[in-house]
Amino acid sequence: MTALTHASFGILIAACADAGIYASACAALGSLIPDIDHPQSSIGRLLFFLSVPINDRFGHRGTIHSLFLWSIPLIIGIVSKSTVIQWISIGCISHCVLDTMNKSGVRMFEPFSRQTVVCGGNSIRISTASVQEIFVFMVLTSLVFMMGYGNSIGGIRKLVNRMMHSSKITQEEYLRAGYELCYARGDFRWKHGLIENNVRWLVVGTEDA
Repeated sequence: MTALTHASFGILIAACADAGIYASACAALGSLIPDIDHPQSSIGRLLFFLSVPINDRFGHRGTIHSLFLWSIPLIIGIVSKSTVIQWISIGCISHCVLDTMNKSGVRMFEPFSRQTVVCGGNSIRISTASVQEIFVFMVLTSLVFMMGYGNSIGGIRKLVNRMMHSSKITQEEYLRAGYELCYARGDFRWKHGLIENNVRWLVVGTEDA
């Protein structure tokens, strides 16, 4: 995957957690780091003096793409309560996970196993910078904007409620906001003229109403 696709996936993870712009930037940065083992990658060209020897020693998508490697700084970040380390580590892990969709896969369990992990069948494996990857990037970017909008209106639940118009979610949101659910009874006339007796309506009001 290219740098833009990896960055969008890292940002999406931060957006799903409603972690804010700062965490999103850290996740985006972390999502580029594992490709330091490839001299032709974006970060590899920038830090060529590190990328070349790392590639000579570990190759591409091997130890530097291992979940075990990036779980270490993640644990350190959790223990030290450093959000910067946590989100950079999460970005690194997101890179490794996303690369399993590439045709060549990733040796995610090094140094304990050299088995290559590839997700999906041949029909959905993606080549770097291919048309399929452009589609993945567009989907990820759309989801980032969707999650950003969802967070701006109060979170994923409210976003889902806007799309599905779920009365159950609406009631739960009102209860969380400190409102009381009340019901009124009476006769109801439908638009087509049918009168229904003893109908119960949901009424939402404040606790002291």
